[in-house]
Amino acid sequence: MRLKAGCDLVLEGTERCPCVTLLRPRSGDAQWVCNERYRFDPPLHPTEYVDSFGNLCQRFVAPPGRLRLRADATVETDDHIAVDWHATATPVQALPDTALQFLLQSRYCPADYMAARAAQITAGCEPGYAQVEAIRAWVYERIAYRYGVSDEYTSALDTLADGAGVCRDFAHVGIALCRSLGIPARMVVGYLHQLVPMDLHAWFEA
Repeated sequence: MRLKAGCDLVLEGTERCPCVTLLRPRSGDAQWVCNERYRFDPPLHPTEYVDSFGNLCQRFVAPPGRLRLRADATVETDDHIAVDWHATATPVQALPDTALQFLLQSRYCPADYMAARAAQITAGCEPGYAQVEAIRAWVYERIAYRYGVSDEYTSALDTLADGAGVCRDFAHVGIALCRSLGIPARMVVGYLHQLVPMDLHAWFEA
């Protein structure tokens, strides 16, 4: 399947402002970026680096006034998500070095407080994909999708207490529950095919 994705951002400020943006999607196992086009108005010349999570980051200083950023990409991806229902867990000692950071506690995903809940949710599941699927289904069934409940300070524990949130909050809960079981998990942000109205969407990858 070939998808076209893009964003059109307008920034306004009274002073010069250093910025880091993540405008470029990554090619990888699940998708191939066929072509990309970017426009900065007024013209800028950003530098780019790869952060510790593998994101492609653009760094520049926005001038005073109005700055418009336009990014467009064409991406080839499979029609369906590849699923292995019988994938087994990888022991922590066998994980690649790059995956270890996705086991750590964080401000939004305090996994050390969620081990008992995770064990309850995944009781009877074989270690691996079955546990992650049990967590995904539990989050989907138990947490209501509701705007205005959470903000930029809301953690996974807050979302569990509220019983509601948005996609970002769902992802935080899933990440924390997976990490508490020794399963590396991380936030993914992108575009969801056929989401109406179209907007950025967040989910978790384990």
